[in-house]
Amino acid sequence: MKIETSSFSGHKIHPGRGIRFVRGDGRLFYFRSGKEKGYFNQDQKSAKFAWTTVYRKVRRKGIASQTGRRRVRRVVKVQRQVYGLDTAEITKRRTESRARRKGRAADEVKARKAARRGKQKAVRHRGNGANRNKATNKFAARAQSKNFS
Repeated sequence: MKIETSSFSGHKIHPGRGIRFVRGDGRLFYFRSGKEKGYFNQDQKSAKFAWTTVYRKVRRKGIASQTGRRRVRRVVKVQRQVYGLDTAEITKRRTESRARRKGRAADEVKARKAARRGKQKAVRHRGNGANRNKATNKFAARAQSKNFS
């Protein structure tokens, strides 16, 4: 006993059920019910009826559970430039050993401190103290605005 599939809806037709229709050119069509045969004879498209498997295939209903392999998007690493450094400098720093990196960081801190000391000495020896007055006036204005707001 063979289980046929409906020519209109795509549903299974078990033995003893359904209608077999032979067209004039000799082609066989199987229908599960008179409803399917009627729609077929009216030249209706089975994809427009929600109860047919053709409709479900066209609109991808229930396919998610049957998919075997999904495409995986691979992450592509891109090296971006950091402000003030080019990619060659970044790769050079990345390959450095930890001890060497710590030493370089300490040297940079010392250089910054020395530069700051140099600026402080230059400001101190300007003479009339105008910069110091500007700073005190700025802080006084801030304090006053906080008190009255």
